Amino acid sequence: MREICTEVRIKGSVDRVWECLTNFDSYFEWNPFLRKVTGKPTLGTILKIYVRFAPGLTVRMKTKVLIADPRRKFCFIGKLPLPGLLSGEHSWEIAELNNGLVKLSQREIYRGVLTPIFFFSLEKTLGRGFNAMDIALKKRVENQR
Repeated sequence: MREICTEVRIKGSVDRVWECLTNFDSYFEWNPFLRKVTGKPTLGTILKIYVRFAPGLTVRMKTKVLIADPRRKFCFIGKLPLPGLLSGEHSWEIAELNNGLVKLSQREIYRGVLTPIFFFSLEKTLGRGFNAMDIALKKRVENQR
């Protein structure tokens, strides 16, 4: 098992952060990493996620929603077709802090026999993508208050 984690503090409300994260139709307006998501942010739903790994390289992934706990946590998992090879479980956790701040934690846990082979390149690329998304979400929430 390996993981990538990022965290950002946002001036705003947990409601607004949740709204931005789960309003998939607006991702193309602000999200530089997850360019498009189709499906509903509800438990058990299959989502199609378009991940921009680099300019000119966007990959479509099929995932399943594992947790949809409004204002607190959203989690989905993507897997390769053959069980046990590689899976990625992505989650966002939202926590209200003092002084009108919200902490957003973004995390992806990788499991499977191919994890050691691919993790180094995934960590670098996805880490940059997570950070870019964190910054963009922060700007969107703080500018639309």
